[in-house]
Amino acid sequence: ANFSMYNPHYIEGEREWLRRRENGTKTNVAATLQYTTPKWEPQFVSSSLIPLHDENFPYRIRDNTCLRWEMCRAGYKWKLVEDLFMFHRGIKRFESSAKLESWKIQHINMPKYRRALSLFETRLDGEYKSTRDSCPV
Repeated sequence: ANFSMYNPHYIEGEREWLRRRENGTKTNVAATLQYTTPKWEPQFVSSSLIPLHDENFPYRIRDNTCLRWEMCRAGYKWKLVEDLFMFHRGIKRFESSAKLESWKIQHINMPKYRRALSLFETRLDGEYKSTRDSCPV
């Protein structure tokens, strides 16, 4: 089953990767991962040379994912490195009132999101013509 559609932080082959014996003295690139679903939000470390974050996306609707989309279109590769981790709690525990508030914000921001997405796709299609069909948005 492809769990990546349900979990934005899922990594293909994650269980096998975590079961590998640690080297202790050296890190290796364990895998090069394909960006295959627009909901995937890999946590990453990068240089300052990556594209700038698109500030047009409204709060709570793909406002962080859009940078990963552009990095894919710009030709960046996702390298899974052994024994180096960046993490965050990543688990949002919402009380029903907080979840309702989040949904309200998303609903209010949906017209802004649609406009931002349209402008974003137009810009990416102009800047990164060769990757139009190889990266999900």
